Amino acid sequence: MRDWYGPVDGDDPDPEPEVTRIGWDTILNNWISVETDLHERFGIDVESGILHQRTWRWLKLRINDLIDQPTRLRKALGLTTETTRS
Repeated sequence: MRDWYGPVDGDDPDPEPEVTRIGWDTILNNWISVETDLHERFGIDVESGILHQRTWRWLKLRINDLIDQPTRLRKALGLTTETTRS
């Protein structure tokens, strides 16, 4: 008899979703997608100099949002239904 807390092999009711980690080097290598998505989604013209007035955190939050939405960046990174987290 097995203990009540011991799982049966293959008996995992809620398996963890697979997580894809993406490095900043990969994101920045797709800068054209980042730039066009920032403009389309948030109205941010990166050539306007606005990035000099904002923090890294401000930009990071918006780029992470682009990864989580159906965007050019997400497509360029080859993401489909994977779970992503920053």
